[in-house]
Amino acid sequence: MKELRSHQTKARFNGWQVMSVWGIAGVGKSALVRNFYYGIMLEKLTPFQKYGWIDVGDSLNLMDFSRKVLSELNSESHNKHVEINDPIQQCCKFLKDYRCLLVIDGLQSRKEWDLIQNSLVSRHSESLIIVITSQEHIATYCADNEEVILNVRGLEAAAAFHLLKEKVLRKKPSSTVKDIKYENLKQLILKCGGLPKVIVAVADFLAPKTVKFMESETALDKKFMHELENNPEFKCLRQLFEWMHCFFLRCPDFLRPCIFYLSIFPGYQIIRRRRLLMRWVAEGYSRDTKDNTAEERAEKLFSMLVNLSMIQPPPCTVMTPMRMVKCQVSAFFHEYIISRPEEDNIVFALEVFELKGKCRPSTRRTGRHLVIQSDWDRDMIVYDSIDFSKLRSLTVFGEWQSFLSQKV
Repeated sequence: MKELRSHQTKARFNGWQVMSVWGIAGVGKSALVRNFYYGIMLEKLTPFQKYGWIDVGDSLNLMDFSRKVLSELNSESHNKHVEINDPIQQCCKFLKDYRCLLVIDGLQSRKEWDLIQNSLVSRHSESLIIVITSQEHIATYCADNEEVILNVRGLEAAAAFHLLKEKVLRKKPSSTVKDIKYENLKQLILKCGGLPKVIVAVADFLAPKTVKFMESETALDKKFMHELENNPEFKCLRQLFEWMHCFFLRCPDFLRPCIFYLSIFPGYQIIRRRRLLMRWVAEGYSRDTKDNTAEERAEKLFSMLVNLSMIQPPPCTVMTPMRMVKCQVSAFFHEYIISRPEEDNIVFALEVFELKGKCRPSTRRTGRHLVIQSDWDRDMIVYDSIDFSKLRSLTVFGEWQSFLSQKV
Protein backbone atom coordinates (compact mmCIF):
# COMPACT_ATOMS: atom_id res chain seq x y z
CA MET A 1 0.00 0.00 0.00
CA LYS A 2 2.85 2.41 0.88
CA GLU A 3 4.48 1.76 -2.49
CA LEU A 4 1.23 2.46 -4.32
CA ARG A 5 0.78 5.75 -2.44
CA SER A 6 4.38 6.65 -3.25
CA HIS A 7 3.72 6.01 -6.96
CA GLN A 8 0.60 8.20 -6.83
CA THR A 9 2.52 11.04 -5.17
CA LYS A 10 5.34 10.73 -7.69
CA ALA A 11 2.89 10.77 -10.61
CA ARG A 12 1.12 13.93 -9.41
CA PHE A 13 4.41 15.70 -8.59
CA ASN A 14 5.82 15.03 -12.07
CA GLY A 15 2.59 15.63 -13.96
CA TRP A 16 2.33 12.00 -15.08
CA GLN A 17 -1.28 11.13 -15.78
CA VAL A 18 -1.13 7.33 -16.11
CA MET A 19 0.36 4.76 -13.75
CA SER A 20 -0.05 0.99 -13.92
CA VAL A 21 -0.29 -1.99 -11.59
CA TRP A 22 0.39 -5.49 -12.86
CA GLY A 23 0.87 -9.06 -11.64
CA ILE A 24 -0.38 -12.57 -12.30
CA ALA A 25 -4.03 -13.50 -11.85
CA GLY A 26 -4.97 -14.10 -8.22
CA VAL A 27 -2.10 -12.11 -6.73
CA GLY A 28 -4.38 -9.37 -5.37
CA LYS A 29 -3.84 -6.44 -7.76
CA SER A 30 -7.45 -5.28 -7.75
CA ALA A 31 -7.84 -5.71 -3.98
CA LEU A 32 -4.70 -3.64 -3.36
CA VAL A 33 -5.82 -0.83 -5.67
CA ARG A 34 -9.38 -0.94 -4.30
CA ASN A 35 -8.11 -0.43 -0.73
CA PHE A 36 -6.01 2.48 -1.96
CA TYR A 37 -8.94 3.88 -3.98
CA TYR A 38 -11.38 3.93 -1.05
CA GLY A 39 -8.68 5.11 1.34
CA ILE A 40 -8.03 8.18 -0.84
CA MET A 41 -11.76 8.77 -1.24
CA LEU A 42 -12.30 8.87 2.54
CA GLU A 43 -9.46 11.29 3.27
CA LYS A 44 -10.51 14.74 4.49
CA LEU A 45 -8.02 16.52 2.24
CA THR A 46 -8.40 14.25 -0.76
CA PRO A 47 -6.47 15.39 -3.86
CA PHE A 48 -9.29 14.33 -6.20
CA GLN A 49 -12.76 15.69 -6.95
CA LYS A 50 -14.24 12.73 -8.85
CA TYR A 51 -13.75 8.96 -8.66
CA GLY A 52 -14.46 6.12 -11.05
CA TRP A 53 -13.75 2.39 -11.32
CA ILE A 54 -14.27 0.59 -14.65
CA ASP A 55 -13.95 -3.16 -15.23
CA VAL A 56 -12.96 -3.87 -18.84
CA GLY A 57 -14.76 -6.85 -20.40
CA ASP A 58 -13.57 -9.27 -23.07
CA SER A 59 -14.01 -6.67 -25.81
CA LEU A 60 -13.83 -2.90 -25.51
CA ASN A 61 -16.49 -0.67 -27.06
CA LEU A 62 -15.30 2.92 -26.69
CA MET A 63 -18.80 4.45 -26.65
CA ASP A 64 -20.02 2.07 -23.93
CA PHE A 65 -16.76 2.51 -22.03
CA SER A 66 -17.13 6.31 -22.11
CA ARG A 67 -20.72 6.12 -20.85
CA LYS A 68 -19.60 3.94 -17.94
CA VAL A 69 -16.79 6.35 -17.09
CA LEU A 70 -19.19 9.32 -17.11
CA SER A 71 -21.69 7.43 -14.98
CA GLU A 72 -18.97 6.58 -12.43
CA LEU A 73 -17.36 10.02 -12.30
CA ASN A 74 -20.73 11.76 -12.13
CA SER A 75 -22.35 9.26 -9.76
CA GLU A 76 -23.59 11.91 -7.30
CA SER A 77 -25.46 13.82 -10.03
CA HIS A 78 -29.24 13.44 -10.33
CA ASN A 79 -28.91 13.84 -14.12
CA LYS A 80 -26.40 11.04 -14.70
CA HIS A 81 -28.93 8.97 -16.70
CA VAL A 82 -29.68 11.79 -19.15
CA GLU A 83 -28.79 10.81 -22.74
CA ILE A 84 -25.45 12.27 -23.86
CA ASN A 85 -24.96 13.02 -27.54
CA ASP A 86 -21.19 12.50 -27.61
CA PRO A 87 -20.06 10.48 -24.55
CA ILE A 88 -16.45 10.25 -25.77
CA GLN A 89 -16.00 14.02 -26.07
CA GLN A 90 -17.90 14.61 -22.83
CA CYS A 91 -15.77 12.05 -21.01
CA CYS A 92 -12.55 13.65 -22.24
CA LYS A 93 -13.80 17.08 -21.11
CA PHE A 94 -14.76 15.69 -17.70
CA LEU A 95 -11.29 14.22 -17.14
CA LYS A 96 -9.75 17.54 -18.17
CA ASP A 97 -12.01 19.86 -16.14
CA TYR A 98 -11.95 17.89 -12.87
CA ARG A 99 -9.21 16.20 -10.83
CA CYS A 100 -10.37 12.62 -11.32
CA LEU A 101 -9.05 9.29 -10.04
CA LEU A 102 -10.03 6.69 -12.63
CA VAL A 103 -9.17 2.99 -12.28
CA ILE A 104 -9.31 0.82 -15.41
CA ASP A 105 -9.24 -2.81 -14.28
CA GLY A 106 -8.55 -5.77 -16.57
CA LEU A 107 -6.99 -4.12 -19.63
CA GLN A 108 -5.95 -6.94 -21.98
CA SER A 109 -4.19 -5.40 -24.96
CA ARG A 110 -2.24 -2.43 -26.27
CA LYS A 111 -4.93 -1.93 -28.89
CA GLU A 112 -7.51 -1.31 -26.16
CA TRP A 113 -5.23 1.24 -24.51
CA ASP A 114 -4.60 3.02 -27.83
CA LEU A 115 -8.37 3.46 -28.23
CA ILE A 116 -8.73 4.87 -24.71
CA GLN A 117 -5.65 7.07 -24.81
CA ASN A 118 -6.24 8.60 -28.23
CA SER A 119 -9.87 9.44 -27.50
CA LEU A 120 -10.07 10.18 -23.78
CA VAL A 121 -6.72 11.03 -22.26
CA SER A 122 -5.83 14.72 -22.35
CA ARG A 123 -2.24 15.74 -21.81
CA HIS A 124 -3.42 18.90 -20.00
CA SER A 125 -5.13 17.33 -17.04
CA GLU A 126 -4.68 16.85 -13.31
CA SER A 127 -6.58 13.57 -13.39
CA LEU A 128 -4.82 10.28 -12.57
CA ILE A 129 -5.57 7.01 -14.34
CA ILE A 130 -4.51 3.68 -12.81
CA VAL A 131 -4.41 0.77 -15.26
CA ILE A 132 -4.58 -2.76 -13.79
CA THR A 133 -3.40 -5.62 -16.00
CA SER A 134 -1.92 -9.11 -15.73
CA GLN A 135 0.70 -8.48 -18.42
CA GLU A 136 3.96 -6.61 -17.90
CA HIS A 137 4.28 -5.35 -21.47
CA ILE A 138 0.82 -3.73 -21.28
CA ALA A 139 1.67 -2.10 -17.93
CA THR A 140 4.87 -0.68 -19.41
CA TYR A 141 3.06 0.51 -22.54
CA CYS A 142 0.35 2.38 -20.62
CA ALA A 143 2.34 4.09 -17.86
CA ASP A 144 3.76 7.55 -18.47
CA ASN A 145 7.03 6.55 -16.79
CA GLU A 146 8.63 3.32 -15.55
CA GLU A 147 8.86 4.86 -12.07
CA VAL A 148 5.07 4.57 -11.71
CA ILE A 149 4.74 0.90 -12.66
CA LEU A 150 3.98 -1.35 -9.69
CA ASN A 151 4.49 -5.12 -9.87
CA VAL A 152 2.35 -6.95 -7.27
CA ARG A 153 3.91 -10.23 -6.15
CA GLY A 154 2.74 -13.11 -3.97
CA LEU A 155 2.71 -13.04 -0.17
CA GLU A 156 5.60 -14.44 1.82
CA ALA A 157 4.91 -17.59 3.86
CA ALA A 158 4.31 -15.83 7.20
CA ALA A 159 1.82 -13.38 5.68
CA ALA A 160 0.07 -16.21 3.81
CA PHE A 161 -0.28 -18.20 7.06
CA HIS A 162 -1.70 -15.16 8.85
CA LEU A 163 -4.23 -14.55 6.05
CA LEU A 164 -5.39 -18.18 6.06
CA LYS A 165 -5.96 -18.19 9.83
CA GLU A 166 -7.70 -14.80 9.73
CA LYS A 167 -10.14 -15.88 7.01
CA VAL A 168 -10.92 -19.24 8.66
CA LEU A 169 -11.56 -17.63 12.06
CA ARG A 170 -13.73 -14.93 10.51
CA LYS A 171 -16.00 -17.64 9.08
CA LYS A 172 -15.77 -19.97 12.06
CA PRO A 173 -14.47 -18.35 15.29
CA SER A 174 -14.49 -21.71 17.08
CA SER A 175 -12.11 -23.33 14.56
CA THR A 176 -9.06 -25.12 15.99
CA VAL A 177 -6.88 -23.31 13.44
CA LYS A 178 -6.17 -20.62 16.05
CA ASP A 179 -3.96 -23.10 17.96
CA ILE A 180 -2.20 -24.53 14.90
CA LYS A 181 1.40 -23.51 14.21
CA TYR A 182 2.88 -22.64 10.82
CA GLU A 183 4.91 -25.86 10.59
CA ASN A 184 1.70 -27.92 10.67
CA LEU A 185 0.28 -26.04 7.67
CA LYS A 186 3.55 -25.32 5.89
CA GLN A 187 2.99 -27.76 3.00
CA LEU A 188 -0.48 -26.43 2.20
CA ILE A 189 0.55 -22.78 2.64
CA LEU A 190 3.45 -23.23 0.22
CA LYS A 191 1.21 -24.89 -2.36
CA CYS A 192 -0.95 -21.75 -2.42
CA GLY A 193 2.07 -19.93 -3.89
CA GLY A 194 1.47 -16.74 -1.93
CA LEU A 195 -1.61 -15.97 -4.05
CA PRO A 196 -4.27 -14.30 -1.84
CA LYS A 197 -7.10 -15.52 -4.10
CA VAL A 198 -6.01 -19.14 -3.61
CA ILE A 199 -5.38 -18.71 0.13
CA VAL A 200 -8.82 -17.19 0.70
CA ALA A 201 -10.49 -19.93 -1.40
CA VAL A 202 -8.72 -22.62 0.64
CA ALA A 203 -9.73 -20.89 3.90
CA ASP A 204 -13.39 -20.68 2.77
CA PHE A 205 -13.26 -24.38 1.86
CA LEU A 206 -11.73 -25.55 5.15
CA ALA A 207 -13.58 -23.29 7.61
CA PRO A 208 -17.03 -25.00 7.63
CA LYS A 209 -15.74 -28.61 7.63
CA THR A 210 -17.23 -30.61 10.48
CA VAL A 211 -14.28 -33.02 10.86
CA LYS A 212 -11.12 -31.89 12.57
CA PHE A 213 -9.39 -29.02 10.77
CA MET A 214 -6.10 -30.88 10.26
CA GLU A 215 -7.88 -33.91 8.79
CA SER A 216 -9.56 -31.66 6.20
CA GLU A 217 -6.25 -29.91 5.54
CA THR A 218 -4.42 -33.21 4.98
CA ALA A 219 -7.10 -34.47 2.59
CA LEU A 220 -6.90 -31.25 0.55
CA ASP A 221 -3.10 -31.29 0.56
CA LYS A 222 -2.98 -34.80 -0.94
CA LYS A 223 -5.13 -33.87 -3.96
CA PHE A 224 -4.43 -30.15 -3.99
CA MET A 225 -4.43 -29.23 -7.68
CA HIS A 226 -7.10 -31.78 -8.61
CA GLU A 227 -9.45 -30.35 -5.95
CA LEU A 228 -8.81 -26.73 -6.94
CA GLU A 229 -9.49 -27.42 -10.61
CA ASN A 230 -12.46 -29.79 -10.29
CA ASN A 231 -14.27 -29.21 -7.00
CA PRO A 232 -17.27 -26.83 -7.49
CA GLU A 233 -16.43 -25.24 -4.13
CA PHE A 234 -13.40 -23.69 -5.83
CA LYS A 235 -15.28 -22.19 -8.78
CA CYS A 236 -13.95 -18.77 -7.73
CA LEU A 237 -10.54 -19.90 -9.08
CA ARG A 238 -11.72 -20.64 -12.63
CA GLN A 239 -10.44 -17.34 -14.00
CA LEU A 240 -7.04 -18.01 -12.44
CA PHE A 241 -6.76 -21.40 -14.14
CA GLU A 242 -7.97 -19.92 -17.43
CA TRP A 243 -5.22 -17.31 -17.16
CA MET A 244 -2.59 -19.96 -16.38
CA HIS A 245 -3.71 -22.13 -19.29
CA CYS A 246 -3.49 -19.16 -21.68
CA PHE A 247 -0.14 -18.10 -20.24
CA PHE A 248 1.50 -21.49 -20.80
CA LEU A 249 -0.12 -21.71 -24.24
CA ARG A 250 1.30 -18.33 -25.30
CA CYS A 251 4.52 -18.46 -23.29
CA PRO A 252 7.54 -17.31 -25.36
CA ASP A 253 9.72 -20.18 -26.59
CA PHE A 254 12.81 -18.71 -24.92
CA LEU A 255 11.12 -18.72 -21.49
CA ARG A 256 9.25 -22.04 -21.60
CA PRO A 257 12.29 -24.35 -20.99
CA CYS A 258 13.30 -22.27 -17.95
CA ILE A 259 9.80 -22.66 -16.51
CA PHE A 260 9.75 -26.42 -17.09
CA TYR A 261 13.19 -26.67 -15.51
CA LEU A 262 11.80 -25.15 -12.30
CA SER A 263 9.68 -28.29 -11.85
CA ILE A 264 12.86 -30.12 -10.84
CA PHE A 265 12.81 -28.29 -7.51
CA PRO A 266 9.99 -28.90 -4.97
CA GLY A 267 8.20 -25.76 -3.81
CA TYR A 268 9.82 -25.91 -0.36
CA GLN A 269 13.37 -26.39 -1.70
CA ILE A 270 15.71 -23.41 -1.23
CA ILE A 271 17.96 -22.85 -4.25
CA ARG A 272 20.98 -20.64 -4.75
CA ARG A 273 20.18 -18.12 -7.44
CA ARG A 274 23.56 -18.40 -9.13
CA ARG A 275 23.41 -22.19 -9.20
CA LEU A 276 20.05 -22.06 -11.01
CA LEU A 277 21.37 -19.52 -13.53
CA MET A 278 24.46 -21.63 -14.24
CA ARG A 279 22.22 -24.66 -14.84
CA TRP A 280 20.24 -22.68 -17.41
CA VAL A 281 23.45 -21.67 -19.13
CA ALA A 282 24.80 -25.25 -19.09
CA GLU A 283 21.54 -26.54 -20.59
CA GLY A 284 21.66 -23.98 -23.38
CA TYR A 285 18.49 -22.20 -22.22
CA SER A 286 20.47 -18.98 -21.97
CA ARG A 287 23.08 -18.21 -24.62
CA ASP A 288 25.39 -15.37 -25.55
CA THR A 289 23.86 -12.69 -27.76
CA LYS A 290 25.26 -9.62 -29.45
CA ASP A 291 24.24 -7.49 -26.47
CA ASN A 292 24.48 -9.86 -23.49
CA THR A 293 26.52 -12.76 -22.18
CA ALA A 294 24.70 -16.00 -21.40
CA GLU A 295 24.88 -15.20 -17.68
CA GLU A 296 23.46 -11.69 -18.17
CA ARG A 297 20.66 -13.16 -20.26
CA ALA A 298 19.97 -15.71 -17.50
CA GLU A 299 19.70 -12.86 -14.98
CA LYS A 300 17.00 -11.25 -17.15
CA LEU A 301 15.10 -14.54 -17.44
CA PHE A 302 15.33 -14.95 -13.66
CA SER A 303 13.89 -11.45 -13.14
CA MET A 304 11.00 -12.23 -15.49
CA LEU A 305 10.07 -15.30 -13.45
CA VAL A 306 10.38 -13.38 -10.17
CA ASN A 307 8.01 -10.72 -11.54
CA LEU A 308 5.54 -13.48 -12.44
CA SER A 309 5.79 -14.85 -8.86
CA MET A 310 7.04 -18.19 -10.23
CA ILE A 311 10.25 -17.67 -8.27
CA GLN A 312 9.94 -16.27 -4.76
CA PRO A 313 12.27 -15.32 -1.90
CA PRO A 314 12.24 -17.99 0.84
CA PRO A 315 11.37 -17.03 4.43
CA CYS A 316 14.19 -15.02 6.07
CA THR A 317 15.92 -14.83 2.70
CA VAL A 318 19.33 -13.25 2.24
CA MET A 319 19.16 -10.18 0.00
CA THR A 320 21.81 -7.90 -1.45
CA PRO A 321 21.06 -4.35 -2.69
CA MET A 322 20.94 -5.71 -6.25
CA ARG A 323 19.66 -9.29 -6.19
CA MET A 324 18.15 -12.27 -4.40
CA VAL A 325 20.88 -14.66 -3.20
CA LYS A 326 18.56 -17.60 -2.49
CA CYS A 327 15.12 -18.40 -3.85
CA GLN A 328 12.46 -21.07 -4.09
CA VAL A 329 10.04 -22.11 -6.82
CA SER A 330 6.39 -21.18 -6.31
CA ALA A 331 4.83 -24.44 -5.11
CA PHE A 332 1.55 -23.44 -6.79
CA PHE A 333 3.17 -23.27 -10.23
CA HIS A 334 5.16 -26.42 -9.47
CA GLU A 335 1.96 -28.31 -8.62
CA TYR A 336 0.24 -26.95 -11.73
CA ILE A 337 3.05 -27.99 -14.10
CA ILE A 338 3.49 -31.53 -12.77
CA SER A 339 -0.28 -32.10 -12.65
CA ARG A 340 -0.77 -31.54 -16.40
CA PRO A 341 -1.77 -34.68 -18.36
CA GLU A 342 1.10 -35.95 -20.49
CA GLU A 343 -0.88 -35.48 -23.72
CA ASP A 344 -1.38 -31.79 -22.81
CA ASN A 345 2.20 -31.28 -21.74
CA ILE A 346 4.40 -33.35 -24.03
CA VAL A 347 7.28 -30.84 -23.84
CA PHE A 348 7.43 -31.23 -20.06
CA ALA A 349 7.21 -35.03 -20.35
CA LEU A 350 10.24 -35.02 -22.67
CA GLU A 351 12.21 -32.73 -20.36
CA VAL A 352 11.79 -34.00 -16.80
CA PHE A 353 11.01 -37.32 -15.13
CA GLU A 354 11.24 -38.17 -11.45
CA LEU A 355 11.43 -40.99 -8.94
CA LYS A 356 9.46 -40.57 -5.73
CA GLY A 357 7.78 -42.78 -3.15
CA LYS A 358 7.52 -46.42 -4.22
CA CYS A 359 7.86 -46.85 -8.01
CA ARG A 360 7.50 -49.82 -10.33
CA PRO A 361 9.97 -50.62 -13.14
CA SER A 362 8.90 -48.92 -16.39
CA THR A 363 10.38 -48.30 -19.84
CA ARG A 364 8.43 -45.01 -20.11
CA ARG A 365 10.88 -43.14 -17.87
CA THR A 366 13.02 -41.17 -20.28
CA GLY A 367 13.99 -37.55 -20.71
CA ARG A 368 16.72 -34.95 -20.31
CA HIS A 369 16.53 -34.46 -16.54
CA LEU A 370 16.13 -37.13 -13.87
CA VAL A 371 15.00 -35.97 -10.43
CA ILE A 372 15.28 -38.30 -7.44
CA GLN A 373 13.12 -37.11 -4.55
CA SER A 374 14.03 -37.65 -0.91
CA ASP A 375 11.08 -40.01 -0.35
CA TRP A 376 12.03 -42.46 -3.15
CA ASP A 377 12.77 -45.92 -1.69
CA ARG A 378 16.07 -46.22 -3.67
CA ASP A 379 15.00 -49.39 -5.50
CA MET A 380 17.93 -50.48 -7.68
CA ILE A 381 15.70 -52.59 -9.97
CA VAL A 382 13.57 -49.53 -10.79
CA TYR A 383 16.71 -47.48 -11.41
CA ASP A 384 18.14 -50.10 -13.80
CA SER A 385 14.94 -50.01 -15.89
CA ILE A 386 15.47 -46.34 -16.82
CA ASP A 387 16.57 -45.30 -20.32
CA PHE A 388 19.51 -42.92 -19.81
CA SER A 389 20.25 -42.33 -23.52
CA LYS A 390 18.85 -38.76 -23.51
CA LEU A 391 19.85 -37.82 -19.96
CA ARG A 392 21.56 -34.44 -19.49
CA SER A 393 21.36 -33.98 -15.72
CA LEU A 394 20.70 -35.83 -12.47
CA THR A 395 19.34 -34.04 -9.39
CA VAL A 396 19.19 -35.95 -6.09
CA PHE A 397 17.36 -34.83 -2.96
CA GLY A 398 18.00 -36.75 0.27
CA GLU A 399 20.10 -39.91 0.65
CA TRP A 400 22.81 -40.74 -1.87
CA GLN A 401 23.38 -44.36 -2.99
CA SER A 402 26.50 -45.47 -4.86
CA PHE A 403 24.52 -47.13 -7.67
CA LEU A 404 22.99 -43.77 -8.65
CA SER A 405 26.05 -42.71 -10.63
CA GLN A 406 26.98 -46.05 -12.24
CA LYS A 407 24.86 -45.64 -15.41
CA VAL A 408 25.16 -41.88 -15.78
